[in-house]
Amino acid sequence: LFRSWIVNKHAPTRQVWLSSPVSGARHYAFDVQSGQWKDTRGGDHLLAVLASELDVALSWQAP
Repeated sequence: LFRSWIVNKHAPTRQVWLSSPVSGARHYAFDVQSGQWKDTRGGDHLLAVLASELDVALSWQAP
């Protein structure tokens, strides 16, 4: 089973969009105060979400 994460720049809204098989679709806007991309709905940071999801996906071991 292959999974795909898609990260896309959406220039008209100045956002980064993430499509994830784990957390679904999310939109991120740059937060000047923290210097990070934050989820427009929940406030999660893009890099933290990606790191967490990819860590779980890549640590899978074959039986």
